[in-house]
Amino acid sequence: MDAFDGYQSGMPSPEYYQQVWETDGGRAARTLLESAISRLRQRNQHVPTASLISTRAMTDGLARLRGHRNPARADVLDGLAGALVGEAIDRPLPWTGRGRLETGTHPVIAELVAAFRGDRATERVQPQR
Repeated sequence: MDAFDGYQSGMPSPEYYQQVWETDGGRAARTLLESAISRLRQRNQHVPTASLISTRAMTDGLARLRGHRNPARADVLDGLAGALVGEAIDRPLPWTGRGRLETGTHPVIAELVAAFRGDRATERVQPQR
């Protein structure tokens, strides 16, 4: 149901919005930030503690700069990308638009998008008769 998977009616980053629904914006931001870091580490991407600290500082700073009480989805994603991607990226970040991830998307960016998509499957509700 993620718009980044090509589902035109889908929302981007459904796991983020599910976390907002279940908790609140501040907790959702922290949960997804931790999930993204965990996902990168599981895929043997080197994510030092200093980068995690930098990510949190960037995320909080971006939220304040943009006038958000709690970090918004883009604040967290931009903070993660800013702290974890050490080289220039030759295309816009995927969360600045809609549509599928392009071939050749930086692997860290692809993992961030996957973390914010989540792994939940929707359940089909059977109509009652």
